[in-house]
Amino acid sequence: MRRIEKTTRDLKKAMGSALLELMKEKPVEKISIEEMTAKGDVGRSTYFRYFKNKDEVLTFKILCMFEDELEQRGLNIKTIPDDQFVNEVFDFFSRHQDIIERIDQAGHRSVFLDFFLRLIEPVKSKAADNISSLQVYYYSQIFAYVCYGFFNAWVDRGFKETPEQLQQLFQSNPASNESLNIPQ
Repeated sequence: MRRIEKTTRDLKKAMGSALLELMKEKPVEKISIEEMTAKGDVGRSTYFRYFKNKDEVLTFKILCMFEDELEQRGLNIKTIPDDQFVNEVFDFFSRHQDIIERIDQAGHRSVFLDFFLRLIEPVKSKAADNISSLQVYYYSQIFAYVCYGFFNAWVDRGFKETPEQLQQLFQSNPASNESLNIPQ
């Protein structure tokens, strides 16, 4: 039988899947690296080669899930139109509320801020030292924090709004929100 070599991405995703599964059984702080790597069928050294902590594992896993779901629908994170981007993110999180709640209840909501910051990495990496690119760099950071702010409020409110309502809120003028029909 021929052994199929796993890619680095596959190994890292396996660790993320294992960690999410183990988090169903016990708090993230009580999950050992050995347990996680054994469940993910990867070597212990693989964890230390690619990650500094479990939050990085979770962030990577969530990013991969998002990218994989987009790809399955024929979309690419680098080519999604700006007006569709926010809705795609909130649709994704709407489908995975169980994961959000598991991570949030463990006290690791900052994983999602890291998710938003990592989503804009391609924009940051294109930023050169000229003022136009530098402006894109700074505004991409602001955009990531604004997205996280919406996400954070949504989680605090118990996911009351639909992704479509969040998109509408995101794109609306706060002074005119009376007409949005958003639950209080």
